[in-house]
Amino acid sequence: MRPGNEADQEWQISGSPPNPEPNAGGSAQTSTVTMPRMLNRRLGKLPKIAASGAVDLPNVQDATYVVCSRHGDFDRVLRLLHSLSDEEGLSPTDFSLSVHNMLAGVLSIAAGNTEAHTAIAAGSNTFVFGVMEVLTLLASGRAQSAMLLYYDAPLPGEYAGLESQWEINELALVVAFSSVEPSQGDEQSGAITRSYTATLLLGGDGVSATEAGSVTQAEAFIQFLKNPGLPQESRGTRIGWRWSQGVAQTGQDHV
Repeated sequence: MRPGNEADQEWQISGSPPNPEPNAGGSAQTSTVTMPRMLNRRLGKLPKIAASGAVDLPNVQDATYVVCSRHGDFDRVLRLLHSLSDEEGLSPTDFSLSVHNMLAGVLSIAAGNTEAHTAIAAGSNTFVFGVMEVLTLLASGRAQSAMLLYYDAPLPGEYAGLESQWEINELALVVAFSSVEPSQGDEQSGAITRSYTATLLLGGDGVSATEAGSVTQAEAFIQFLKNPGLPQESRGTRIGWRWSQGVAQTGQDHV
């Protein structure tokens, strides 16, 4: 995803197929980053899925990571809380991998990435604020390449009743963003470039699908990528994004 026409302040998404076509040499592109096996085994289910998706993207070694998760790896946190309650020793692995910026640290070490990274937890606004952070980094010139790593799951155990059923589903999502035009090599590798508009929605602007209880913010974004002809809203309690083809409607705030 990259900035589009500056006058219209729209953003364009450059999407690659999940299974790229073979290049001129007859072989498909492969990852240049390998996650250490021992570390990979220690990652939880969703962080592992996010990391696996990230290492297959070409900008993993120089992108600024924006990790967004409402709860992080809360299964580990819950184990730590139980250990404290039972007056037992804490697992060093669970302790080190329970911090919220854990995935950015693990992935940047594996990729040799020395950029500054961000971890976000913003309640029901987590996904949309993650997108806001990425687009702000690109628009301000602080980053030419950014990677959104989102993962979340419903709260486990004693905490399961603290959120509505529709607020969060088990999901991991990785999206690469860039302020640079796709190269000829990207096109030859099977990358597809299309132009879409991301319209910023302020609080109280209409009723979103998430408010109606049908899909979460991240799921709405995925549905849009699958069927870009059908606009989708990814909304939190304060801001949101409307993803659509073409130019944003007159009178709306947009990036």
